[in-house]
Amino acid sequence: MTVNDFGGRPPYATAWNGKDDDGDWDIWADEFGWREDLNGDCPNGAAANDPCRADPGDWGFVEYDVTGGGDPSDYIKIYHPYEVAIPSDGGITLDPDIDFSFFDAVGVDEYIPSVGLNESERVVYYTGEGGEQTFGPGLANAPAHLVLSPMNYGDVWMQGLDMGLTQLIPEYNLTLNGNISWYGTTEYYNKLTKKNDPINAPEWKWNASIKWDLSPIRFALNYRHVDEFRWNDGIWEGIIGPYDIIDLHCNYMLTENLELSISASNLIDDRHKELIG
Repeated sequence: MTVNDFGGRPPYATAWNGKDDDGDWDIWADEFGWREDLNGDCPNGAAANDPCRADPGDWGFVEYDVTGGGDPSDYIKIYHPYEVAIPSDGGITLDPDIDFSFFDAVGVDEYIPSVGLNESERVVYYTGEGGEQTFGPGLANAPAHLVLSPMNYGDVWMQGLDMGLTQLIPEYNLTLNGNISWYGTTEYYNKLTKKNDPINAPEWKWNASIKWDLSPIRFALNYRHVDEFRWNDGIWEGIIGPYDIIDLHCNYMLTENLELSISASNLIDDRHKELIG
């Protein structure tokens, strides 16, 4: 999204004004059930036929009867998003068994098969010799999209605390370790974007381990916890954690110069992201 709306030329890009500029929400609101007062948007006492404020999440598909000339009254079927959208890799794709050649994407935030869920209204791409029109998502022509690279924040104040404890129990050949870290500065104010940027580190994290030496066999059990934190690196941003990892290691001295090691990582199968992008 660009930094301002200069040259945005609505209705090509509703990302700037949040309105249904092409009016198709109002046409299909009743058919899709969008007029239901699910979010309390309708004024109290409003007549049944009074339009309610458009919900930016309302979108769907209309399949037309191609023999009827594409008039709104000649539609064959209304498709809700859940009927055609399939979760895929953190986004959504369309049901491959449905031919969308004779469909119109309608609503406020419309799903265009060529580009996905897109905050843009459909506009005429070109008109053929017979007057037939080809539609596609409208694009703003200026300014260019911007991605801020890493910047120098200047003088900053950082604070945190790291504490560790090691307990030796020689009579049992045991070593206990523990560590806890508190990071009190997890974000900085960015003067360019006028918002706080995360430092890409959690406020709290801790580790613990138990090591047991039964020569020629040695065991180690490690535990690590990381709290939830925001991540932002260029175009990549999101939430990481919280997550917990438990690892088990076993070492066996076969000879004085040869050791056999076996490790089991992430024993509790905690599936998570540790980086984004």
